[in-house]
Amino acid sequence: TGLHLLAAPSTLANITSTNNPTGIQVDATASMSLSGCMVTGSSMYGISVVQSASSVDTTIAGCTIDQNGSIGVYANSSSGTRTVTVTNTIVTNSGYGLYRNFLGTLVATYSDVWNNASGNYYNSASPGTGATRDQDCDGMTDEGLSQSCYTGAAANATSIGAFAHRTRRAAP
Repeated sequence: TGLHLLAAPSTLANITSTNNPTGIQVDATASMSLSGCMVTGSSMYGISVVQSASSVDTTIAGCTIDQNGSIGVYANSSSGTRTVTVTNTIVTNSGYGLYRNFLGTLVATYSDVWNNASGNYYNSASPGTGATRDQDCDGMTDEGLSQSCYTGAAANATSIGAFAHRTRRAAP
């Protein structure tokens, strides 16, 4: 595992995890507010949130989660209600994009979740408000994941993904 949070709330920014079994794991009574992350090449999960405390929420914002084996973002709990919110984030090229396997809520808002082989959303994981769900950010030419896309609809008018936005040219 690239980063493993066991307990207590954590605020993390600009984390890069590459080629680990799990990129970032949140366990037990831990909670996380994560922004600006790049999680790629994990053999199992990009980000795994596995908790049992009922009052713990996790936020993932402005990240790029790409080419992770089984699942981009995995949320699991045996009891309680919690929310895992994915905002302004690209989740692509994994087995599943967002995989909900618990009693709480897993929702992507203003995110781009696409090209996940087994499905973009599983078991009531939700695209939520403003999700673009297309690989080229509403008609703009896809220039890879080395930069963010911007549709004008992102929360707080920010870019989607972990990289600085560059002007994109219109699709031919």
